Amino acid sequence: MDTHTAADLTATVMQELPISTSAAYDEAASVGKAVGQGTFHVANLSGLAFLNSLGKRLKVKSSELKDRPSDVAYFQFSCYLDAEQDDSSIKQPSFSTQLSLKLPQTVNDNTTGAIEGLNSVKARLSTQLRCVRF
Repeated sequence: MDTHTAADLTATVMQELPISTSAAYDEAASVGKAVGQGTFHVANLSGLAFLNSLGKRLKVKSSELKDRPSDVAYFQFSCYLDAEQDDSSIKQPSFSTQLSLKLPQTVNDNTTGAIEGLNSVKARLSTQLRCVRF
């Protein structure tokens, strides 16, 4: 089976059709962007479960940090997307999929109660490690 890039297909259509395809390309790109953004819009998401690093479901009984189970590695959610709702020209059936978000996204300091973004913690630790001489 031959595979073609978007550029190959665009060039073929431009040679075969005596019309400008830039408007159609721009519209398709716009619709594709809207569908992509809709995938992660909170209104389209439903939480399913917390998973450990092996993918097993965990029971979370409380929002208290001290009561959380150990090894919470992922948050699983489903996405329901009805693209026709965003653009009436799309005639595809609605789409549903499950996604998992790797955790933690933040680090909690039990002594101070501070919550810090994981990227800032990694940057701070990286800076501290560079300062240590061996």
